[in-house]
Amino acid sequence: EKKKRASVFLPDTEKNPPLPQIVPIRDPASSVILILDVETTGFSPAHCHIVQIAAKIYGSDDPRDAFCSYVRPPDGHRVPRHIERLTGITDAFLRRGGAHPASGDRHGPAPPFGEAY
Repeated sequence: EKKKRASVFLPDTEKNPPLPQIVPIRDPASSVILILDVETTGFSPAHCHIVQIAAKIYGSDDPRDAFCSYVRPPDGHRVPRHIERLTGITDAFLRRGGAHPASGDRHGPAPPFGEAY
């Protein structure tokens, strides 16, 4: 009879950093929860770039508690077509500005990450 062997997956932490830990909120009534959203040109930190950063305080209707900024990828790097279709953020929009394809909001050209942050 063959014995079954157990296997354990140990990720390479240099290539696959550990995921953030989820911890329970001790006192939800007195906590402020910030929702952070980052849109990128793909999944590879070595080859992909941030194109949008947004943040909002959960539960607040105050417009001052929300933030959104676009970021132009470095010259020579484009927003791939599948990412344009997924996010509505086009390479042309980031480089020249104009009306956002999905929302219609108008923006000027997005700055490079190093100039914006």
